[in-house]
Amino acid sequence: MRNLGHGFPTAHLARQALRAPLALRPVGLRGGLLATLPPLRVLGVLITLRLAAISPIRLAFDPHHLGDPYTKKTLLWGRFNANLPIAPVEASDGSKMHRKFGGNRLATKNARSATPEGFSYGFFMANNAQDNPALAIAYKYDRLDAGLLRAALDANVSAREIDELVADAYYMDMDDSAAESALRQAISTQNPPT
Repeated sequence: MRNLGHGFPTAHLARQALRAPLALRPVGLRGGLLATLPPLRVLGVLITLRLAAISPIRLAFDPHHLGDPYTKKTLLWGRFNANLPIAPVEASDGSKMHRKFGGNRLATKNARSATPEGFSYGFFMANNAQDNPALAIAYKYDRLDAGLLRAALDANVSAREIDELVADAYYMDMDDSAAESALRQAISTQNPPT
């Protein structure tokens, strides 16, 4: 067992940290969350451990926004196209989860975790990169301006040519402005000013 100095064992600190509940608090103006442990007191010194930064909420929806007539607020994080096609209907069933299901039986847990059909369809339609080359290239180069990538495709610059133009700057040099500059130049070459 290693000591943190002054004879305080790290195993004790680890056990104390694992017993403590996680606290999520807002970070910055964009609505991100920071997972932290409650402050621990070690030899009279207050310590806060930062575990992980959680990205801002990407999508918030109720099933009635997407064609299912009930409410159940859902928040999603991650990297995906959040512009889902909507099919709003009246929430005539209200909060079906609270009305029909309660307690912590397995049937309740399964019903509450079921994905609304309207959301599944909308999410697929918005994120189906197989049938949408602009979406596929935007996922591949997600730090670049998606509008610029679409403009390059619209200017008949192929996905393969985009890869050749931006891959080194994007992946090797991490220079997004150089990658976008190369795209702008390719667009202007394909569509010369008249």
